[in-house]
Amino acid sequence: MRSQTPLRVILTLLVVYFSTFGLTFNGILIPELRYFTLIILLGGLGAWFASHWRGGWVWHRTPLDLLLVLWVVAMGISLLANLDMWRRSATGLWFVAGYLLFWYMLADWLANGRLSRQTLIDACMMSGLVIVFFGYVQFLTALGRGDVARVGSLVGNPNSLGAFLLLLLTFVVGRGLSLKNRLGRRLLWGYALIVAVLLGITFSRGAWLGGATSLMVLAGLSLPQNTWGKIPKRVKMMGVAVIVIVAIGSVFILVRSSGLAGRSVDLRTDIYADALQIFAKSPIIGHGLFTFGSEFALMQSQPPKQPHSHAHNGVLLVMAELGVMGLVVLIATIGTSLWLMRINWRNADTHQRRFLAIGIAGAVGFGVHHLLDFPAMMPLIAFCGLIPLALALVPYQSQPLLARWRLVGHPIAMLIASIGFIVFGVWASLIYGQYADIVRRPFAQDADITYWQAADALQTVIDADPAMTWYRNQQAYLYALGGDFENAIRAYEIVVSQEPTHSISWANLAHTYWQMGQFDRAIDAQRQATRIAPESALFLFTLGTYLEAHADIDQARQAYQQALIFNAPLWQEWDDTPLRQNVLSEHQFSDSHKLILELDNGISDNLSELWQNSAYSGISATYTTILRLMVALRTGESVDNAKLMAQAKSQSASIYDESWVLLGEAEIARFEGDSIRANDLIRQANERLAPQFSSEDVSFATNIPYFQFLVTGIPRQLLPDMFYPIQDAILRRLLD
Repeated sequence: MRSQTPLRVILTLLVVYFSTFGLTFNGILIPELRYFTLIILLGGLGAWFASHWRGGWVWHRTPLDLLLVLWVVAMGISLLANLDMWRRSATGLWFVAGYLLFWYMLADWLANGRLSRQTLIDACMMSGLVIVFFGYVQFLTALGRGDVARVGSLVGNPNSLGAFLLLLLTFVVGRGLSLKNRLGRRLLWGYALIVAVLLGITFSRGAWLGGATSLMVLAGLSLPQNTWGKIPKRVKMMGVAVIVIVAIGSVFILVRSSGLAGRSVDLRTDIYADALQIFAKSPIIGHGLFTFGSEFALMQSQPPKQPHSHAHNGVLLVMAELGVMGLVVLIATIGTSLWLMRINWRNADTHQRRFLAIGIAGAVGFGVHHLLDFPAMMPLIAFCGLIPLALALVPYQSQPLLARWRLVGHPIAMLIASIGFIVFGVWASLIYGQYADIVRRPFAQDADITYWQAADALQTVIDADPAMTWYRNQQAYLYALGGDFENAIRAYEIVVSQEPTHSISWANLAHTYWQMGQFDRAIDAQRQATRIAPESALFLFTLGTYLEAHADIDQARQAYQQALIFNAPLWQEWDDTPLRQNVLSEHQFSDSHKLILELDNGISDNLSELWQNSAYSGISATYTTILRLMVALRTGESVDNAKLMAQAKSQSASIYDESWVLLGEAEIARFEGDSIRANDLIRQANERLAPQFSSEDVSFATNIPYFQFLVTGIPRQLLPDMFYPIQDAILRRLLD
């Protein structure tokens, strides 16, 4: 085989680009990067066909040909049975087409001997250095602020980074086991240690388990035959003891980590249970590819809960989206893959097994990770997962295609798929780029168009892709901002017909109805918002407001009573009408809420007792530290103010935390008699929390277009003149 150094360099550069920009969420959401990535993909496909033709390559069977056909059939049937969601599924199918083309391209290069497994693995290892470097930069930067943070490096999401790192760790350790050069092996062991530490920093428990599984499989396959029988009994016992200790320690870490904010076990188990319910609604054909997020919105109230585009479990996701059909194909794929791995292993020599072991271990570990999460939702991770699968499944002696229909049909199918992939990608990207440019313009400092002009301009985008709901959603929002409620209503009505589970669109539609004097329709739309998001105190309170203004006192009272959940009882808007005051007077406040009310009213008699009985579950620990400081100052308890403030600052991770810190400093200033400084600090805190179009008003709401690989030009979701207090009701109460 000719020197593969140039190919190794090219592969390294490509993997660096795709892993840092091209195939991450940021790369897909930024129009300019999307265009550049499509150019590279077009060039790659062209180079593949040109190399195949000029080099006289032979088309070979791939181990998963029949199963891939079955996957396409299952997805196609599910699509035809759920045509109302076809646009969502079309986006998913486009990515699937890209993955299939990458699989066939990779298998073709390996089968024709134009790419060695060693070259591919080495390119991945070298490119991984960039991701590892920036991961540590993020970690050390956060550590410099006194914060031990989960990192995502350039990949973005810590769980996705974990999937990338578990594969990288498998490649590095596997190459270390295969190298005979002592210096090279030591360098790889050091590299492996650095990767393993960063994998731990991601705090991705699924990636931990997948990485541990991968390394165990790699170790088992790398041991020479009959090695186990030659190991002394004492060494075996020590090894077993070490494994048991590591296992117990891992379980302890996992259990302890479940107590951290946002990391509790029940968050995943609830999603799993909901995924089973979604599957039960359409068990045979599923709801269609890429539709889990829409169905999941009916399972958990959004807001206040976070939307999810996948079930955090590969098996459950396939069941929910493709039903029993998909599940059968998935089981067949897993079983066939394991069977082919065994065959390849038995037919390989000692040298070939070194690289087969890396592929098998990486594929198994990657699969285990996807039983606890689904980072392959990010295209980068899906592409990375195909690499160890190809290493493990493509045989060293591949069988060429012999049937004439396959010799003719296979390259034609690859060409048609490539053309379709590029054409759809260019079409969707050009429309998306036009959309992103239009939505950005009215919010720029040198804005050259008004809101309603931007909404009108979006019509060309909508006409080009009428089924993409988010484009029309942003048009409706812009019309409402410009005061054109009639056009906003028309647009929102289409939005909720296409995405009936999007509660925020229902709430905005209700508001536009109300502005146009269509009170009954406004109430009906707001009721629908509360049906979809029954735990949203904001939507329930708004419904009560509409009903009270419409003189439906009994229904308004009921809505207000339902709105008294979480920290909503602390809203000062309850004092605005006699009905609200009456409803609030009947509410049984918790000790936590009583503490806030007494702090707000300047009462200090029961603060110590209430503090002892209070329980808080906010977005960070910063506010509990500041509350502790406020209680101590009000009750005369001796505490180290500077130490508490330093602790609060080290825990700060958001604008809410920053405002809590300012509130704490204001409280100290007021205690020291400096009311001017205290008032200035309160003013600064309020300015930080002032609603901006550049920040979310509903937590995680921008994830919905984000999961459809669309950036929202307007992070704010609810219309500006609607009632939507900041998310931290306690902070809002104390600052006001």
